[in-house]
Amino acid sequence: ALEQHAKGVMGSAWRNVAYWICTLSNNQYAIQEELGNGRWELSSFYLALRSNTCQGTCMILDEGLDPLGRSWCLFELLQTLTRVDQEGNSHPKERQAGFQGMHFCTASGIVSRGEASSEVSLRMGERISTLRLQDAKASSSADKQTIDG
Repeated sequence: ALEQHAKGVMGSAWRNVAYWICTLSNNQYAIQEELGNGRWELSSFYLALRSNTCQGTCMILDEGLDPLGRSWCLFELLQTLTRVDQEGNSHPKERQAGFQGMHFCTASGIVSRGEASSEVSLRMGERISTLRLQDAKASSSADKQTIDG
């Protein structure tokens, strides 16, 4: 999915795209610190999304759309949408030079570019229409409390 995104964004220079991947970037031996010690604004997720070098967010979707049911993934979605709103570049044409916002990516490509299957798009619509943040799952109750407030 990331390769498809990189090719879609950079074309033939796609190998030059860098990604911050939370699972690989978080120090698993200091996970509480990575998660901000209970303060989401100090979490590595928030700091990465708010970095000046961050150009956008890719949410990698599996067949079950599991990220749409995970607390940290929804936190990343919220922070991405908040940043787009704050920077005033909510229209795709305005995003060309700045923060690109959220890209939902599948193995076949980027949903917003019509590269994903119609089934994925339909399932996304169904899932989002019934999304309840309080039902999102987290690995630990402390994480859920940090995110939900």
